[in-house]
Amino acid sequence: MYHIDSDPSYDYRVYQPAVEEYEKLVARRNDFLAKNQSFIQANPSPFQVDPDSFMPITGSFIYAHAPDYRSSMIGLNANQWRERLMRLQEIGVDTVIFQAVAWKELQECYYPSKIFSSFKTWDVVTPAMEAANSLNMKFYLGELGSVDNWQGKWDGEESSLKKEQDEHWQCLQELFRIYKGGFQGVYFSSESGYVGERNRSFENAVAKFYGELFTHVRKTMPGLPILISPYSYDCGEKIDDMADYWQTIFSKAAPDYLAPQDSVGTLCVPLETQGKIYEQWHRTAQHIGCQLWSNIEIFNVDFPKAGRSLLNTADVERIKVQLLASRGVAKRITWEMLYFLEETGGGNAALLRQFLKKLA
Repeated sequence: MYHIDSDPSYDYRVYQPAVEEYEKLVARRNDFLAKNQSFIQANPSPFQVDPDSFMPITGSFIYAHAPDYRSSMIGLNANQWRERLMRLQEIGVDTVIFQAVAWKELQECYYPSKIFSSFKTWDVVTPAMEAANSLNMKFYLGELGSVDNWQGKWDGEESSLKKEQDEHWQCLQELFRIYKGGFQGVYFSSESGYVGERNRSFENAVAKFYGELFTHVRKTMPGLPILISPYSYDCGEKIDDMADYWQTIFSKAAPDYLAPQDSVGTLCVPLETQGKIYEQWHRTAQHIGCQLWSNIEIFNVDFPKAGRSLLNTADVERIKVQLLASRGVAKRITWEMLYFLEETGGGNAALLRQFLKKLA
């Protein structure tokens, strides 16, 4: 579970792990890092295995502020955004994805909205979009972000998902009115994943949720591609049921681009399981008829004290293994690339920046 951290030192709020889960999370992190290091030591360098697999990471999420750690772009003007995005272009990034224009639980909004007038509001979308357009970068606009109904929080009533579906559609309609022509794709922001448990009622309700929303988007904005980035999860022997789960979820309508998080940084999929996970994602994409991307996590989650998490730049050798596992995808994206190349500091950030420049 999580709690919402309202630190008076900051203007914005973030999700944080529950304090009572701190010791369990630290133990899980330490075990996860040890397993991954053992895997790296036991296997040859990925460059020796498949040197052609190292196509560059060409997309990055950008955001107003990270939803689950302290990193803020609030207050940047279009010129400042342009400077940041030019640094991404230097390492091969041609696409940016604004994660979410508003977050329901945080009660925050990042564009001039009427429907979220009760939320604390900053206009971050407008200058970020202006900067991306001036550089001819593709800009994917994330809509309403939410944790309600997702990640095990559904109350079992289809009406709760229907209510949330209406909220998402109202948000999308407002974005289409304000920014039509300013973005080249829409990103569905709320994250979900298969964790080894099946609930047919939930799956059918979510299939209807996506089916109706995707249909609305395609009727209102023909040709606008839809992107989604669910998380991966190591569910042991039940991994083989994962593709069927996602085929059910997208049975009424499918995204154009499916960019699953590889979930290495978030402690959900160890390196040794990456191959099995990608087999399931490839099966899913082929079945539903969409293009498969990959969301490579280039960070480690750390817990410096109870209830507070940090994200730090991961070791380059680990990221090489992740790139190898994702071979065969059409495009690679990542979360907040500049933050982990410039702002976290330390040797890993410098080494990763050098490596990504070579790939580009």
